[in-house]
Amino acid sequence: MLGSAKTGKSLGVALVPGNPGIPHYYCGFGEELQKSFEAEGLDSPTIYCVGYVNFATQAERVTKRQKAGPVSVVEESARIAEVLEELQASHPDGFIIFGHSIGAWMVLQHLKSRTADEVPFAVLAMPFLEYRPFSMQPLLALLPPFLARLVSLTAAALPSKAKDFLAVPVSRNSRGSFPHDVTTKSFFCQPHQFPAVLELYRTEGPRLDAATSGQGFSECETILSKKDRPRILALYTKGDMWAPLEHSRRLRGLLSQKDEVIDLSADVAVDVKLGAPGHSFVLSREHSKSVAGIVAASFARNTAGSGTGPNR
Repeated sequence: MLGSAKTGKSLGVALVPGNPGIPHYYCGFGEELQKSFEAEGLDSPTIYCVGYVNFATQAERVTKRQKAGPVSVVEESARIAEVLEELQASHPDGFIIFGHSIGAWMVLQHLKSRTADEVPFAVLAMPFLEYRPFSMQPLLALLPPFLARLVSLTAAALPSKAKDFLAVPVSRNSRGSFPHDVTTKSFFCQPHQFPAVLELYRTEGPRLDAATSGQGFSECETILSKKDRPRILALYTKGDMWAPLEHSRRLRGLLSQKDEVIDLSADVAVDVKLGAPGHSFVLSREHSKSVAGIVAASFARNTAGSGTGPNR
């Protein structure tokens, strides 16, 4: 949790990660989001990074989770909804939910029973909302569990210098950076993390497969057709396997004029050297800063009294 600079009651912002649901990866983004809200002249919010049951990081919880076995994306969603409900209750003056990747799908599940008065604003960042059977997605589920476990145990047995070295390309960050340290301490020291990614993903495909009635974008349509639902900001970017730009057009068709759909690779200024934020934007401090600024600006525009935002 990142506490608010404001004394007393504050706006609450909950960050629901993608897969892997390790909240530590989102701490840097949370810090940038807090700064961006303040830069827009808004009160400093209290930021919460919500973790998944499958991705325990404390030793005693890891042991308990391994004995119990992995939980499905539906179970994860239900447990995260319980946490969101508790957090929301502690912020009667305002509560925002930010969901990334499969976390965005979990946010929509939570919004089935929430109104705009309870959650005025929800962000779906690179949302994984529908399984794509004719893409690269099915290939990830083919890795045998025993092989994933073997790779994880081998990584955990490496010397510390080797772990530091390999964590650089995995985290896409240099040694000493926060993403590098999180990657080293999780995937290179806790053998359950990588198998947990795959086990959770194997439950995501069947649940988000549009071949089953009431799933995929047809489910989104049901949720988003509610008249009293929160305002939505959806963020997409080019070259995203989980949230392709084709999906942004489909989602836009389900939204209203009060919502916004932004293509981070076309609708906003892009740093020529860094490029547009990608699906793993939280691994880059600069991209985190960019996304945080867009979220804060969108919230500020609609808090100023207009009540509407452009549906780009």
